[in-house]
Amino acid sequence: MQSAMESNIVILKLHNDEDLFEAIDWVVRKYDIRSGMILGGIGMLKSFELGYFDPKGYKTKHFVEPCELVSMTGSIAYSKDDELNFLPHIHCTVADREHHVWGGHLHNGTVNVVNEITILKLDGVKLNRIKNVNTGLMEFNIED
Repeated sequence: MQSAMESNIVILKLHNDEDLFEAIDWVVRKYDIRSGMILGGIGMLKSFELGYFDPKGYKTKHFVEPCELVSMTGSIAYSKDDELNFLPHIHCTVADREHHVWGGHLHNGTVNVVNEITILKLDGVKLNRIKNVNTGLMEFNIED
């Protein structure tokens, strides 16, 4: 893994077989990102799970074969009730070898070959997550 920060932008390069969520957790702690936005991500993923949310919960699809990570975006916040509980919310689009495109909420994933990710550290806005009692989702709350 490689990372660097300029102003409030973090650039992250992940290598083959790294756990995507563990790496993001590490970089968030390294640069003390309490609130942030994942501006983009490209590369490849393998052994990952995408979800689609409906009122009964997430419907998930597990992918074993490598897919191109066409795009990734998301938010970084901590639980309002537990300041140590980092809760990323990531969506992505992937393409398989036949160019079929899949997308949704990224639940987990392993880097295949390389990932290049850009994160914006927010300093003036505080995001935290609060459970919505109607949906059961940990939604972000904006504090300024």
